[in-house]
Amino acid sequence: MERAALYIRVSTEEQTEYSPDAQKKQLIEFAKKNNYIIDYNHIFIDEGISGRKAEKRPAFMRMIGTAKIKPKQFDVILVHRFDRFSRNREDSVVYKSLLRKECGIKVISITEQLEDDKFSIILEAMLEAMAEYYSLNLADEVKKGMFEKANRGEHSGTVPLGYKLINKKLEVDFNYCKIIENIFSLFVDKGYSILDISRYLNNNNIRTKNNSLFTTRTLRYLLQNPCYYGAHRYNYRVGTKNIPNSKNDWIIIDNTHEPIISKELWQKAQDKLYTTKLLSPNKKQAQKYWLSGLLRCKHCGGSMSSNIIKGKYVTYFCNNRKNGSCKTPNNISLRKLEKLVIETMENDLKRGIVDAERISDKNGISELEILEIELKNVQRKYKLANKAFLAEIDTLEEYKEKKEGIRKEENIIIDKIKELNQTTTPDFDMLEFQKNIEMLKSNKITQLDKNKIIKEFVSRIVISSQEKYIKLHYYYMG
Repeated sequence: MERAALYIRVSTEEQTEYSPDAQKKQLIEFAKKNNYIIDYNHIFIDEGISGRKAEKRPAFMRMIGTAKIKPKQFDVILVHRFDRFSRNREDSVVYKSLLRKECGIKVISITEQLEDDKFSIILEAMLEAMAEYYSLNLADEVKKGMFEKANRGEHSGTVPLGYKLINKKLEVDFNYCKIIENIFSLFVDKGYSILDISRYLNNNNIRTKNNSLFTTRTLRYLLQNPCYYGAHRYNYRVGTKNIPNSKNDWIIIDNTHEPIISKELWQKAQDKLYTTKLLSPNKKQAQKYWLSGLLRCKHCGGSMSSNIIKGKYVTYFCNNRKNGSCKTPNNISLRKLEKLVIETMENDLKRGIVDAERISDKNGISELEILEIELKNVQRKYKLANKAFLAEIDTLEEYKEKKEGIRKEENIIIDKIKELNQTTTPDFDMLEFQKNIEMLKSNKITQLDKNKIIKEFVSRIVISSQEKYIKLHYYYMG
């Protein structure tokens, strides 16, 4: 029997016939009639969400992520109609193709039955085009309403730090407004950089409304927001992308709510931001060194990137430290780091490598671990079958039949695990390891080729310059 996931989406403008419960009931009935097994962990629901863009639908993206897991978690995705899956033809083509080609998973509409023939391909495309037209037309009407709302001075979007939303209007939140005043004062009056302010706030346990650390990106956006001098800004960004529209497309309406700072102070902050940008050196394309993509900070787990100092010296630093969310300094020169990595590998070679850090494939999961995950998934089906029986979705006969099928799957996997445990664990290929070390030490091999070589047997390198700590995590070779 094939396994089915259910995807249910309802946007705010739709009627009761498309409610989550109504869709779910019809999908379960279809699955039962067509002998699909439903794992209740694989029912994905987006409520009050448009179908225009996939990345705006958290349950949809979680479903796509689950579909990519190996071993495969389900065989088909059932939807009430194709426009539940997507109202954007580009998204629909991309994700259906990914599911079909890479995951072996088909999307089935229970109300728009299509066969696997040429005519059905045309019909499905027509259905998707009609859904996209409806969505685009609706989006235009919504946009008109949003512009009218902005012209009335009503707030839309995320409520900025320092304010709360009361009757569609921004009101000062006195729990946070002092933080805003302090940020502008530190930046304009006391000459702090954005990074200095980020570290100051985080080191003093001052957090955002979501209890998150402040970053340079968060603070730069905050300092540029005109809401703090009492103005409302709409149409600032292009969709979900972090790219501002042209200033000519913005709507800025003054005196819509109580300010936290003066307009003069806000303008001084803009002048400083502009001057700082002019004086900043142009960013050069990042040089790829042979350790690129492998380094992790021991203190926060963040990645580490290279930086060229005075056009000559290369240093690796913690990215989270740079944006202010890692409290521990973690910088190390490239020359010192390369020497340290080679010495660590040579020491690991001498002591016989590699303890429990070895993993058997590039995804970090061994064959035994995969089988154990499969076994847990199969054993969970017992509970699901029991729930379906107690909820009167399955009859007693259907329940018994499912249990017998699950037991057979379970026994097959248990036998594979026993067989695997009786085989000898493969040895790390020490000769190959030694050859790779010699290639990494050679001056005749390019940085890019060295990077490819080390990534064949090292998954990550954990560093702490403060603690003089380095740890290499290895793959099996052989």
